[in-house]
Amino acid sequence: MLSFDIVALAAVAIEGLSPPTEEREWPKPRHMSYIKQIPHFDGTSVVVRGLMMQYEMILLSNAPHKIKFLDNSLTTPLIYLNQAVKKLEDIPNNEIKEKFIETLKESLEAYLTILTSPQNDKHFVGVPKYSTRREIGNRINTTLKWDDKALLAKLLRNGEYTNPIKLNKQKGDDWHLKMPKNLENLQSLIDKITKAIENIHVLYYKPKPWFPALRLEVSNSIANNSSRIGEVLKGVEYQCATSAIMEPYPLYMSDRMVKHLKRALPAIRQAITQHTALKWNENAGEIYLTMHGYRTESGR
Repeated sequence: MLSFDIVALAAVAIEGLSPPTEEREWPKPRHMSYIKQIPHFDGTSVVVRGLMMQYEMILLSNAPHKIKFLDNSLTTPLIYLNQAVKKLEDIPNNEIKEKFIETLKESLEAYLTILTSPQNDKHFVGVPKYSTRREIGNRINTTLKWDDKALLAKLLRNGEYTNPIKLNKQKGDDWHLKMPKNLENLQSLIDKITKAIENIHVLYYKPKPWFPALRLEVSNSIANNSSRIGEVLKGVEYQCATSAIMEPYPLYMSDRMVKHLKRALPAIRQAITQHTALKWNENAGEIYLTMHGYRTESGR
């Protein structure tokens, strides 16, 4: 807005297609959101995105289910958190900065659990929609310039999968997260996280004839255990039950829900404007000018 920024973020955890015998209790909340007006700052969107990743990791870690999907690469949280931390020293002291620091330790602990999957009854799986890493393409030395997902969608038959191989480290990849001085007590936890990222494994699986090959990223403890790999693949297959959705069901539903948040922002702004104008004793036009946006509305 002309006077300040309105930020909104949400992380949602969705239960997949569960058998009728499922009786486990899933404690609430199953979503986390944050909507606030804060002063203008160029790095706000970066810090907001980092906070969103914190919320996603906390929700994912706390879910009681046996197989848990992250709608992203397992490396993405570290990248987003690193970008956000770099902005922390410059961002003015406001509530979003305090919220980021407040939840940082809990989210890093959750992230380490996701990267290592230490319990045999808890399998964490990263399912990125797209990746430019070509672990398979480089290994077979193909002249095709397709990414692995497109290539293996053609090569794999229904129910086939590739053996897990280590995630390909691209030029420029540097797994690190440097904490500012007031958060240096978290450095030992971060060292464990960066070590675990070095052991991420990748496999591709074609669960149904009408599906593309899905890229699955798992921890070293899952990749080296054939029983755990079997459980992950069976779980993925169960969540890909319809040709109308080209990704595992819970990832599709959570994505759809969060993207509706954008449509709510004009209504939120209107409510703030009306509430403020009713309490303003001077010219109400000043309030409407203050709440005017810089960008042209989409009209929807």
